[in-house]
Amino acid sequence: MTKSLVMASSILLLGSNAYAAKALKGEFSHNARSTVIQTNRLDSKTEAYAVGLQTLNDLKAKTSQELNDRFGLNLRSPKEKSSVSIADGAYITVQELMDEQGNIVYQGAVNVTYHFSTGRND
Repeated sequence: MTKSLVMASSILLLGSNAYAAKALKGEFSHNARSTVIQTNRLDSKTEAYAVGLQTLNDLKAKTSQELNDRFGLNLRSPKEKSSVSIADGAYITVQELMDEQGNIVYQGAVNVTYHFSTGRND
């Protein structure tokens, strides 16, 4: 009888683990990535900062779906697609460059981190 009880308990525990694994299948995991978006090259540092700021403001105004497309995430479910957002702490830098003709030009760089959720794959 004891062997039967141990066997039944083992089957019950193994079965509940399999059930739990299926139940967790629908969970989502949080992801964060960073990227740098380069602006066009401009004649002044002030212009480069202004274009960088406009680029950042445009990103912040986008919907989650537009951000999904912009960052090429290819998220599938509506919950995943609606989870994309720009994190706080984005910043703009400007780099001084010399073009092929020897002219000094300025290029803005928008540094952003974005968050999104994805379903876990089992």
